[in-house]
Amino acid sequence: MMNFVTSRFLSISRTKCLDTPSRIVRTLSGGIISKEPDGIAKSYAETGASLPDNVVVLGINKEKLEMQDYRTVDDPVASHCEIVRTTSDYLPHLTPPLVWLHSFESRDFDPHEAIELHPEIFACHPRMDFLHRCKEWQEKFREVDYSWAPTRAEMGRGRKKPWPQKGTGRARHGSTVAPQWKNGGIAHGPRGPRPLFQKILPSVKLSALTSALTIKRIQNNLLIAKDFELSSPDPLLFQEILTDRGVGDKSALLVFADSDNLDESSNVFSVVADWPKVNLMPLIAMNVWSLLHHEWLILSSNALDELERKVSWHLHRYSWIEKPHNYYQDLPFEVREFVPESDENY
Repeated sequence: MMNFVTSRFLSISRTKCLDTPSRIVRTLSGGIISKEPDGIAKSYAETGASLPDNVVVLGINKEKLEMQDYRTVDDPVASHCEIVRTTSDYLPHLTPPLVWLHSFESRDFDPHEAIELHPEIFACHPRMDFLHRCKEWQEKFREVDYSWAPTRAEMGRGRKKPWPQKGTGRARHGSTVAPQWKNGGIAHGPRGPRPLFQKILPSVKLSALTSALTIKRIQNNLLIAKDFELSSPDPLLFQEILTDRGVGDKSALLVFADSDNLDESSNVFSVVADWPKVNLMPLIAMNVWSLLHHEWLILSSNALDELERKVSWHLHRYSWIEKPHNYYQDLPFEVREFVPESDENY
């Protein structure tokens, strides 16, 4: 029960220590619960997390928890880390999580800068059902089922009655291509080509994207880099840089923005070209299927800014799609009236 509660219903609070060895959750009595992470709960090993007020721990789970005084927990992040980026436009009761800001200029990494992430994008409640629906939609929306079976009318034979209606002692039949006959026509069989495209709501796709980003963060599979500028096009150097940051030989997805000014002459392009487990993708092409099929997600700071700006706008915009609306009246910002200077009677 505890693993299910901690993995699915823990709300995110401000990080107390990014290198905390144990998971810390706030209890109903005001103290904190310290427990070594196991299973899916390992995703909270580097973040503070709080239990909802209506969650009560019963049974043997109480014996597995060790109570500590909340005042004894220090805050090393605030003491030696500089928060170089803050976020805004989120609900006031939410707390943005903190992550390290990485740099690929050198192999060694000394964490001294942290950034805030949007809590409604990287700390939402993961909807696993929406993730599955969006994954199935992306896998099948281009597929076509070409299976086809002929009916009794399309067999081209068997028009003649096999034997007389009476006098033979056999069952009466009027054709040898009826569905009950061997090598006969198929009733209610596949009649391809049939597209496997299915339409899902935009809100489902948006929730699936935020759920995938949240899962990447709570599983510690999210890296935020200042940029993707490498000092050398040597693949071994870049592999050592990722290994020192915990990526190792796992699959990774590098997402960049247009403002990063990356082209085919950049070192990162030549490094990723011969690396089958690492892919480079622009932000406009980032999707749920690619996030789920790569264990690590590496975002540039420019891509993070643009991602939060676009997703936050869609989270708080008016519900236009599939509803009648007035485009100029329903815009979430003020549209200034344009009056042509040449038209005096406008």
